[in-house]
Amino acid sequence: MEYFGGNFNVTWVITVIGLLVGTRVPSSRAWTSAEETALRSSLEVGYEDDVRPSEVTSIFMAFQMTSIDGVNTKEQTFSVSGWWVLEWEDPRLTWTPASHGNIPLLQYYEDDLWTPAIVVSNSLSDLSAIDEDTIPLRVTYEGVVTWHPPGILTTGCEMDTTHFPFDVQTCSLQVTSFGYTLQEVVVNSTKGMRLDFYSENGDWEIMRLWDDYDTYTDNGEDYARMTYYAKVKRLNTYHWLNIILPVIVSGILVIFVFLLPVDSGEKMGYSLTCLLTYVVLLTLIAADMPTTAKHTSILEVYLTIVLILSGFAVVCCIVSIRLYQMPDDEKIPDFVIKMTKKCWPWVDGRKDSVKKSIKDDGKVHPESGVNYQKEATVLSPRAFAEKEKGLRTPVRRLSLASVNSKDDIYSEELIDGKICSVVMDKMLFRISAVFIPAMTVIIMIVLMAG
Repeated sequence: MEYFGGNFNVTWVITVIGLLVGTRVPSSRAWTSAEETALRSSLEVGYEDDVRPSEVTSIFMAFQMTSIDGVNTKEQTFSVSGWWVLEWEDPRLTWTPASHGNIPLLQYYEDDLWTPAIVVSNSLSDLSAIDEDTIPLRVTYEGVVTWHPPGILTTGCEMDTTHFPFDVQTCSLQVTSFGYTLQEVVVNSTKGMRLDFYSENGDWEIMRLWDDYDTYTDNGEDYARMTYYAKVKRLNTYHWLNIILPVIVSGILVIFVFLLPVDSGEKMGYSLTCLLTYVVLLTLIAADMPTTAKHTSILEVYLTIVLILSGFAVVCCIVSIRLYQMPDDEKIPDFVIKMTKKCWPWVDGRKDSVKKSIKDDGKVHPESGVNYQKEATVLSPRAFAEKEKGLRTPVRRLSLASVNSKDDIYSEELIDGKICSVVMDKMLFRISAVFIPAMTVIIMIVLMAG
């Protein structure tokens, strides 16, 4: 018989090791269906799902937003997708995990447990309490109940379209505790609206999220109410290309109605086209605007003003064509002649003096017969009109003595229908070339500043 180290018999050592290996060490209890069934049975004893967990139950809420489905300015609705995060404590649902197979939590469905009656009170699609019988509630061994019922919510939202399409809207989800007063259920917010799983929207950008707690009174009883706000800004790239630029270009084109000669034969058709263009643009924009008197779009006001100017341009074109084609023996109204005489120096560019191209040619004044050593070569009123129309005409010479006063060169006796037509077109062109661009710039600045 051999000895190991002189003290231990090898056979004895091997025998002891074999006994230790063959002996099972008791393990900790693990989850089994039997353990969970037993735990559920023990928790359900005396449990009533119609009875709230405590005298004053605090509900902690949040909304996990996944997307903005739409902000409809015409219907004044705000639609989002996501799920609610509700949490409360139920002392009746507590246990010791070590005594029940180390089970840390259980799942229950809505019909098996007490749930708060909370309603999205500004919803337009469904005013029933928040519920979802297919989503289980998770209950921890400490009695903390967590529930995530999903939903697609559509709520009413008052739209302010004053600065459309550069508008910013503030919409909300308002949740209210129904059936339970403040002495029974209190609604609190944890993180308001969350964006952990949010997908960007192509039309709207979220600028700010916040929540607000208040109460309301019904029949002398106070109830809790929580409001979740979302401030969103319209992404206007699409509107720049499809609304703003066409509006600006169409407004500029109205100016050139008065620059188009009557002889072209297109003056009336061009003016009517500009008018109809603005009618179509105003119709398209009005289709997106809410039918409310609370807010008026600045862009709509601008379109309406330019539409009126386009209508005025059509009327002026009719008058201009009528004057231009007026027979020589037909009398021009006195007020037209007076207005033409007042406006002519402005469009002719000779307000203070008409002494131009003076030269010493020794010609005799055709009316007085007096020889003037110096003469002014000035286009007569009719020659001026023909020149503006691109027609060739002989130059009529008026002596310096007869043109020292601008009343002589712009004499009412020399004004005919063609002159009235040309002067009116040139005067209206200058006015509109200043007014329409200036108004457009001011409107765009006000819209973008909003």
